[in-house]
Amino acid sequence: RLHLYKRTMPYTVFVASDVFGRKTNLELEFPFAPTMAELTNQTEVAFSAEQNTVRPGTNQPYRVSKFHIVDEISDDWVEVTGANQLRNFCQLYSFQPHSTRYTESQGHIPPAKKGVMSYGGANT
Repeated sequence: RLHLYKRTMPYTVFVASDVFGRKTNLELEFPFAPTMAELTNQTEVAFSAEQNTVRPGTNQPYRVSKFHIVDEISDDWVEVTGANQLRNFCQLYSFQPHSTRYTESQGHIPPAKKGVMSYGGANT
């Protein structure tokens, strides 16, 4: 019975990134632990929608270059190389490919808020 209950619970990942120079932290929900492809896709969809909310008409889609996560042992940010590093309610940081249009800046990560889009692209 517990096994069936756990499968219906959403899997939540907090993903932070810079959106037009401001730190933004989004709460992304999945029906189960995501693969790296699912995490990347959902992050790109959610942050593209967030960019369009902040600056309507934004034509540049958000793209993920890499993710970092706080390592539980060293307490340092390390690159995510596989989905086995993810935990329910973990905090990630998403980096975009290097560009002259924006820069990543160090700063406080705000509390997570629900993303504009939920898993599968449905509005929340």
